[in-house]
Amino acid sequence: MRPIAVGKKNWLFTGSERAGRRAAASETLFATAKLNGLDPTR
Repeated sequence: MRPIAVGKKNWLFTGSERAGRRAAASETLFATAKLNGLDPTR
């Protein structure tokens, strides 16, 4: 939960609604991978 809370502050000014949606989609993919025991950075 902490990375998401920190991210909210960082993503407050994403530039556009489209960029915000893209950031949310990528964060969802990373979080899902972590929940499934995968390392998404490898």
